[in-house]
Amino acid sequence: MKVKRKKTITQLLSGHGPLYKKYKGHHVLIAGERIVPLKRGKMGLRDFRKLTQEFGKQPLVLFVPRDDITYILNLCLS
Repeated sequence: MKVKRKKTITQLLSGHGPLYKKYKGHHVLIAGERIVPLKRGKMGLRDFRKLTQEFGKQPLVLFVPRDDITYILNLCLS
């Protein structure tokens, strides 16, 4: 399971492939094998809580950079 999640994250941050093209320039929630685009406001919070309840731990919040962005800020909460 962790190998697949790591592979998904690598594909999203690589700048290549269908996952990158679909989500570039957006924040996404990654839980298990699911990728959910982060919505604004209460809908985003609802999705976050739903995934937390479904998978038993908080989903990873990740920004998929566009081609013109040259840096990535990584914030890890324990």
